[in-house]
Amino acid sequence: QDIAYCLADAHEAWVVETTARHWVAKRCPDDEILVLANHFIIEDDYDLESQEYFLQLPSGKKRRILSMAEYGEKKLGSAHSQKRKFNFSEAYTRIIKEEKLNKKYNSGRVESVRKMLEPRMGNLKCRDFREALRNHFAAEEAKAVPHQRIFDSILLHTVCNSETQSSNIWEPLSESTGDMVWHYAPTSPCATPYIPILAREGGEDSQEYSLAQNLQAESFWLTWNILRKRIIQNYGKRAPLIHDQVRQFEASADLALKERYNHHSQSSTYYSPFAFSEDWATRSEELAQQLLKQISRKC
Repeated sequence: QDIAYCLADAHEAWVVETTARHWVAKRCPDDEILVLANHFIIEDDYDLESQEYFLQLPSGKKRRILSMAEYGEKKLGSAHSQKRKFNFSEAYTRIIKEEKLNKKYNSGRVESVRKMLEPRMGNLKCRDFREALRNHFAAEEAKAVPHQRIFDSILLHTVCNSETQSSNIWEPLSESTGDMVWHYAPTSPCATPYIPILAREGGEDSQEYSLAQNLQAESFWLTWNILRKRIIQNYGKRAPLIHDQVRQFEASADLALKERYNHHSQSSTYYSPFAFSEDWATRSEELAQQLLKQISRKC
């Protein structure tokens, strides 16, 4: 299966790109960002690569799978492969034609995110990533209305588009403990706040898992999806009505998260994140109900 994985902690981040039989991995340089949008980005600059292994066949026999280096030599020729490494992205983008991995809307989304984030390198905050994932840059440049399917399919995809189901950001809180916060937008992030869900490494409280299930349950998701649909029906007029309130909610959650985490990180007793996360999930649903009434009155 052709897929990419993003792996990160407080110290480093890696991208792993795979095909059915081979993979490559690249460490993100400390002074750069890597942006993926449904296409391979690792060329010949990978740090790790798949090695030789044997595939067990249904017949009981084993099939030898070439290492990435051997595969590159086979494709490029031994003389050519000594001059340069196998270009993973170039080769598999060409091979997997049905996936249309190099479509313009992929490169357009990457470019728009870079334009938003690169000027803030060295001082990036979670709110910067939230705004990047809400990005309608391509629609605005084309003077088109975001979330219109005809725009998404014929011209350029925006980052947040009519096919966006949800959005997720994982933010490290502590280098020493590995604590994280999951910022979760249950539908399109342009119509939804990111809800902070705390996760503490080594915690044994099963309530954390229960909360994650509840956030994706039909009743909770339905409230936000109704609001999303109402906004998209008249995006130009309705989206500005929720803009400030959604960002105020997130700013309040960020502040509460910082205060609560700092308090409990200084405590020697185990802190279950469930109460904090459940509180902000409840507040977000109350906000959705409030915004639905507000839109009904004004539009």
